[in-house]
Amino acid sequence: MAVNDTRAGSKRARTDDTSADGDEDQGPVIKFRNYKPLGEDLGSNTVPEPEIPSIEEEVEKRLASTTVELPGDAGVDLLNLAPRKIDWDLKRAIAPKLEKLDRRTQRAIAEIILARVEAEEE
Repeated sequence: MAVNDTRAGSKRARTDDTSADGDEDQGPVIKFRNYKPLGEDLGSNTVPEPEIPSIEEEVEKRLASTTVELPGDAGVDLLNLAPRKIDWDLKRAIAPKLEKLDRRTQRAIAEIILARVEAEEE
């Protein structure tokens, strides 16, 4: 209990010291940042609106200072550029097998035609 009394006494001592000096703090100063008060007596506490720089001017400055020309891309029309189809990798992986199958199919068709020609000759 004695500890609490000393803490309370020290707070009182600090407040007594400030009042003895004559510097009385009237509390926090109210600053209105997002609110515009209706009364004229509170109008002096408003924060002035900050000056916002124009974005258009900044963009024009940056565009004027940066000009990028890519070598070798003069013939590419970006409007007609299309992404690859979804199954392009599957077609690439299956292409050798399809070529092999196509050769076998052509050979089989040729054998069938030869067989018909031989059958007609007999």
